[in-house]
Formats: sequence, C-alpha cells, structure tokens
Amino acid sequence: MPICGAQYAGGMRGRALYGTLCAVLVPAVFHGFALADGVSTPTVTAIQNNYGLIPQGRPNWGIAPGSLFLVRGSGLANVTTELQSSAPPGLQTTLHGVNVTVTVRNTTVECFLYYLSPGQIDAVLPGNTPVGLGTLTVTNNGQRSAPVGINVAASAFGILSYNDTLAAAYDLNYQLLTPANSANPSQTIVLWGSGIGRDPANDDAVFPQKLNNLTGIEMHAFIGGTDAMILYRGRSQYPGVDVIVLTIPPNTATGCYTSLVVVTGTIVSNSTTIPISASGKMCSDSNAAFAPAELQALAGKGTVKQATLVMDTARNAYADFQEIGNFGASIGSNSVSIGSCLVLAPTNSSSTTSSPLDAGPEITLSSPTGSTVTLNPSTATSYRNADPLPGNFFPVGGGTFTFDNGAGGNNVGHFSAALHFPALSFLWMNQEQITTVNRAQGLAVSWSGATGDSYVQITGGATSLGGSSTFVCQAPQSAGTFAVPSWVTLSMPPGPVVLIVELVSKPIPFSAPGLDIGFTRALIMNTKPVRFN
Repeated sequence: MPICGAQYAGGMRGRALYGTLCAVLVPAVFHGFALADGVSTPTVTAIQNNYGLIPQGRPNWGIAPGSLFLVRGSGLANVTTELQSSAPPGLQTTLHGVNVTVTVRNTTVECFLYYLSPGQIDAVLPGNTPVGLGTLTVTNNGQRSAPVGINVAASAFGILSYNDTLAAAYDLNYQLLTPANSANPSQTIVLWGSGIGRDPANDDAVFPQKLNNLTGIEMHAFIGGTDAMILYRGRSQYPGVDVIVLTIPPNTATGCYTSLVVVTGTIVSNSTTIPISASGKMCSDSNAAFAPAELQALAGKGTVKQATLVMDTARNAYADFQEIGNFGASIGSNSVSIGSCLVLAPTNSSSTTSSPLDAGPEITLSSPTGSTVTLNPSTATSYRNADPLPGNFFPVGGGTFTFDNGAGGNNVGHFSAALHFPALSFLWMNQEQITTVNRAQGLAVSWSGATGDSYVQITGGATSLGGSSTFVCQAPQSAGTFAVPSWVTLSMPPGPVVLIVELVSKPIPFSAPGLDIGFTRALIMNTKPVRFN
C-alpha cells in the first residue's frame, strides 16, 4: 500500500497528516523518468533535507538522524517506484537492487527507502547514525557510486513549504494557514517537516511511530523575530516525518509574510513565512501593492499581465512588463512583511512561466525638475535608461515623477503612471562602523532622515560553495534602527557580503489597457561591502 493511503492510529497529529501526507512527501519527488535499459554507475550530485532543501556548502546544511532526506543524481535506480508503505514490516533498506549507506567514522548504516527513480531517492537516515562528517554511497544492482560527503547533524529541521517560502502550517482544526485564514497572536499552530533528531524509542522504519515529545533536544522557533513556546517536537506517526506544535508569541509582528524559522544551536532551518493578523482571519501588509483578496482574485485568472516601474538613487530606472502563467504559484514567494526577515529560497520551485509584453517603442520618464529621459527596450521584458540618470534629475526634497508610454504598444495601451520619490535625506547612520559582522551575534543597523510613505529594507548578498545566498529584512521607517537576528546571519556563509540599506517607497498601483496589475516604486540606496565571520 502506498504511504499516502496508510492508516493512522488517531489523534490530532495523525489526522492532520493523513489528510496532507501526499502534499508532505510529494513536493520534492520527481516523476516521469524513463526506465533505464541497463545498469549504469550511479552518480550523486546533491543530498538535502526533503523539506528544507538547504544546498550542500551552506553553513546550515546537515541531515539529522531519523530525518527524511533526498539524494539527487543520475543512474540511481533502474525503475521509478510509488511511495513505499511504512506499514509493517516497514520500509526496506534494499529495493529493486538499490541500497543507500552512510558511513561516519567506523559506523556504516543502511537507509530506509521511501521512493526510487533514476534521478532521485527519498530515504530515512537511521536514528543510530553517529553525528559528524561522513560519506554516502548509492549502490544500484551491484554498481556503486563514488562516496559523497555528508554532514550528520544532531538536529537540522526542514520546514514543509510551498511557493518556495510559505510554510505549510496548520491551525488546530487541520486548516492550512492562508491570508484568509491567518493565525493570531497566542494561537497554537502545527508545523510539518523533518530533522528534529534521534528518537531512541522509534525505529524510523515502521508505521505508526511513537509520538514522543523530544524535549531533550534544545530547539527554538522564531516567529517575526520572537522566540515561540514549543509544546511538542517529535515524530508524526510516519517514519522520517516530524511535527512541531507551538504557540505564537503574544507580541509578535503581524503581516501576511511574518518570518518563521526553527533553530538548534547554530543550525538554522529553511526560512519561511506565515500569515498573522492582530485579530480576525484576514492579514494585511502596508508594504504590499495589493491586498490578499485582490491577489487571490488574480490567481484565479491563471495568467496575469503585470508591470513594474522602478527608480533608484543608483541612477537607474526601468519598466518591466510580463505575462505570468500560473500566477498563483508565485504569490508570496520570497515575500516578507515589515518587521520580519527572510533568507531567500536557494532554489525556485515555482511552476510559473513568463513572456514579454510590448508596451510601445519607448517609455518617457519625467522629473519634477523638468528634465526627461527615455527608457528603451533593453531585454525581452524591460525598458531601461541607456546612460545613468543625470545628477540634477532627483530633487533634494523629493517629488512626483511620471512614466508615460505614449500611444502604447501591441500588448499594453497608453498609461501615465506616478512615482512619488522621497526626500534625499535618508542616511545609514552606522555605515562606517560596520566592517565585520560576527555571524553568531547578528547585525544592528541604524538610520535617520526617512520620509514619505516608505519603509527601510536591509539586504545582504554573498556567494560561496553553496551558491549565492541573500537575506532581506524590512523595518518601519520610524523605528530608526533594526536588529538583523543571528538566525539570519548564521544562514549566510562566512566571507564577503554586500550590504544594502535602502529607503523604499510603498508601491503605488496604476492601470493601463492590457494590464491586470501595475505599480511604481522608488529606492534610496546605500551599499557597502563587509565581511561576515
């Protein structure tokens, strides 16, 4: 019997999982591989937590004993299976001639197999796997892969998410948290994922698992930067699938994209968000161009025609026009509310598509000073200024700029859209003092002179063996200071990081024939290279 059809033994956690288990397990599973004609040497290219999907090379990458993880590569199996049942006698360590072993120091364990395909294996790491650096090997009908390094961490939780960064969190009525079913401060919610760590009372192979509260594993869940009370941390009734039950702090930040991470020691989960409303069920964000109900209406259209018009003090301007297919799959991806931070998803799993829209031969941008520039097509979707905007283009006191596309184009008709630029008084006050950042201590940023209907955005970007890493935090402009939490900086690799502190105008919607949505935005930017230690 496939695992999605397995029965449960009752209780809140089992019931919620029964209704959503296919969604829990399937998102990281590939389908549709052709069967191999013969046996080839397996090649392993990636090892990741099945839900966190943190790439190897990131400082927070690790696979915990008892967790569900995936192996990607080629030639891993000669067949594509269904998800295997964990009902007695339980998951097997050899399936269709495929076996996965992990060796740490002098101990070798065989992993329990949930799923096989030529390009991916899903397996559970046995709880008796020693903690430390080791190697993983895949054997496919006698052909062995080269050993690949694996970091076995005592605890390394991965949160089940969708649209890249939206946590699949549930209320106690087993309903998914959404902008129309937001959580409230002091409410108890349920997270799904994997990687809490070893449970000696469970065998990690047979359904049902015992629901032991693993309070001996120190763990913190930060919601909007505030430490939440964890009521339960342990297995669901299925091997490798874990549950965390927690209470949202009463003073947490609210918004449709309030940050949520789980931290054990220096190991930080994937960065996710949940919707939280101060009261009622509908969340809201002051930095959003459109309300949740408007976005959901657009999602119902399937294909959405969108425009974004932007100016910044780096003397750039651009106008971007796209037709986005499967728009609903992009809503909320890598979005964050004011008062929260997000480490952007390392991979984009969105199934959206995009194609360019013709808005005319050129866009004219007019300054309050009377100057004008022309934005010409520079890419398939964007119009940009060929030369930096002139120095006298930005009034010191700010003002209203106008984008105009004349007679329009084949896809987008005429529009005249206003962009309100704030006064140029915004200053990053401690810019000179920040040269190195202790990743374990976080980062404090202060500013002054923020004006207009705007907010402050703090961004950091780096490149390492694990690929590019980026975080973004948003703060109310009136605060004058913001503490980037240590869970953010610990998720970034040590080494050079480019910090950007900018004042961002809240988006102003505009309309045009042929568009479903459009908005303008202004940025006052401050940039500095620093080093994360």
